[in-house]
Amino acid sequence: MPLARRLAAELRPEWKNHCIRYKELQRRAEALVGETNEEEEYVFRNHLECAVERTNDFFLIKVQQVQANFDAISASVEAIAQVHGGLNLQKDGGAGATLNPKP
Repeated sequence: MPLARRLAAELRPEWKNHCIRYKELQRRAEALVGETNEEEEYVFRNHLECAVERTNDFFLIKVQQVQANFDAISASVEAIAQVHGGLNLQKDGGAGATLNPKP
């Protein structure tokens, strides 16, 4: 299955307006081949920059959401560990936290 079809099939509906539309960009780029129209080139570059910026902004928002979720889950795990008293959370070199019984 071509990449464009696979991406479209796996695309989450809420992400649709935040993805780069490669087919549209490809058509615009192909229209510029052999052209010396600076205005058309400017329009294409502007469209490309806007698409990348829109996608990047969406990505940064999602990163913040994931970080907030991770922080909330970490706090919950820490609270559970404190309530049970017999558990000690230890970081394992940045790969996450592990629950280890206290000696």
